[in-house]
Amino acid sequence: MLALLAFMFLSPQPAIAQRTGTVVLLNGDPLTCDVRELERNRLRVSTDSIGSVRIDWDDVLRVSSPEAFIIELIDGRRIRGSLVDSGVDRVLKVDAAGESITLDMGEVVRIDEVMEGAITDRWDG
Repeated sequence: MLALLAFMFLSPQPAIAQRTGTVVLLNGDPLTCDVRELERNRLRVSTDSIGSVRIDWDDVLRVSSPEAFIIELIDGRRIRGSLVDSGVDRVLKVDAAGESITLDMGEVVRIDEVMEGAITDRWDG
């Protein structure tokens, strides 16, 4: 019996990915997910129960994710950082290398997930 218990606890277990982001929808419902990208006014997220979903950006009140992103603004500026819940509807807070930047979500036209070593990691110009 002891050998069986030792085997169960010491054998490799499959990794279970934890969803790290949260999107709060217009109706106030939170959605636990992985934020992937914002393109053409549609936020793409991945969830455990319903897979990949695209949400109209105008239907998003708040979004947060500790992952690294490149955020492109309507004036062409790009900011690299993680998304922090501002606590205020339609306001995006970005933690950019320790600096906190607050943006109106209407200014944001694109969000891309940074994949270390990928071309988006060098997305600067």
